Amino acid sequence: MTYKINTQSIFIKITIFIALTIAFALNFKKYVNLDIGLYYEFSIYSSSILFIYLLASKLTSGILEINLNEDNMTINWLKKPLISRHKKSPIHYSDILSWELVKETKYDYFSISLKNGEHIMFFPRLTFLKRKDDLNLFLIKFKKVISKFNDDLDEKLNISRIEEFVREKK
Repeated sequence: MTYKINTQSIFIKITIFIALTIAFALNFKKYVNLDIGLYYEFSIYSSSILFIYLLASKLTSGILEINLNEDNMTINWLKKPLISRHKKSPIHYSDILSWELVKETKYDYFSISLKNGEHIMFFPRLTFLKRKDDLNLFLIKFKKVISKFNDDLDEKLNISRIEEFVREKK
């Protein structure tokens, strides 16, 4: 089953936005000597802030396609953020040490910890009205697949390998 999930790193977006806005504000007067009046100067600052916001959004927004199979999952970027280090590769359930879903008041994140020490984390994009992607369907199916995998391991080895953490902070 394939799921499409919109992602965005709010912290990185805000950090980029603040840094570029401060850099622009400090350097604009230094390098541009225009005597254009307060109204035009305000217009330039306003349009620059809008441009910086859109640039920060482009750098941190993306669309993931996650494909869940019987023995592995594949994470593929349909629209990769310019700032991202995830690559397309299958993840076998036997390589997963734990997974975590954290629901915060301002942001959520989903994290998978692998046995080799690697962490795969993504931040689903917040939508204030309702979800416009398959995140909830993915989470339901992912929980079922992991439960089935753990049950199969319990029967074979009498141990459970994948830990589940779901936290809600409100």
